[in-house]
Amino acid sequence: MGSNGVTGAKEVIFGSNTINVIRKVDCPTLVIPEKFEYKKPNDVLLPLDVPDSTSGMAFTAIVEFTEKFCKTLHILRIQPYAKNSKEEKRDRAHLDTLKQTNYVYHKINNVPIPYVVACYSQTHNIDLIAIIAKRESLFDRFFSGSPTTQITHKIKVPLLVSHS
Repeated sequence: MGSNGVTGAKEVIFGSNTINVIRKVDCPTLVIPEKFEYKKPNDVLLPLDVPDSTSGMAFTAIVEFTEKFCKTLHILRIQPYAKNSKEEKRDRAHLDTLKQTNYVYHKINNVPIPYVVACYSQTHNIDLIAIIAKRESLFDRFFSGSPTTQITHKIKVPLLVSHS
């Protein structure tokens, strides 16, 4: 699903209907930017925010998709601070159990998620971005803007959304 919204603004990649489906529909959703020319995805980028887990069903769905249709899963643990975290330790312990998945793992500190996604996607020829979407309150979306919404407004490759 997906295309520009009714506004036709060039900086808006997905319209409000697509954003609403991403937020409200509880099944994996593949969103395709307008005028995107299909090619088989090889490299999938999965940015992980602090609350995202590598042991949940949403992560498992993304791993299974990657194993079936792609070559490499690029996992980026994005931290708002520069210390070793319990999330990274849990990630590494869980990722050690993935024997069939070709993946790379990086930890990025002190950089906003949308910037990391844009830069990494360009420098590593990413074909698909996968995200773990969380339920956000209206207050959170209004005052801080959700990382999910910020990412969806900037991408030029398909987006696979899996809900936690």
